[in-house]
Amino acid sequence: MPTKKPERILRLPAVLARTGFSRSTLYRMVDQGSFPQKVQISERCIGWRDSEISAWERRRKAAKRRLAAAADAEQPIEPIQPGATPKGLTHHS
Repeated sequence: MPTKKPERILRLPAVLARTGFSRSTLYRMVDQGSFPQKVQISERCIGWRDSEISAWERRRKAAKRRLAAAADAEQPIEPIQPGATPKGLTHHS
């Protein structure tokens, strides 16, 4: 029977480098529940599970793709020509 590989724990500097977030942004996202929870490694040491960070990255990329697809599906907005009245509005003199 195959043995399960131990979970890799990433320390704060590695998580900051991987995400590009500042420390305050990372902790704010953890508090808001929009980033994986930290794990206590020892009394004064915390980290994050690599697998949870990877899953979070996949979800974030998928959400960006969905937003981009939705934006592409929208009708382009026609620019208003100088001196013209926008559709649906009347011009009062």
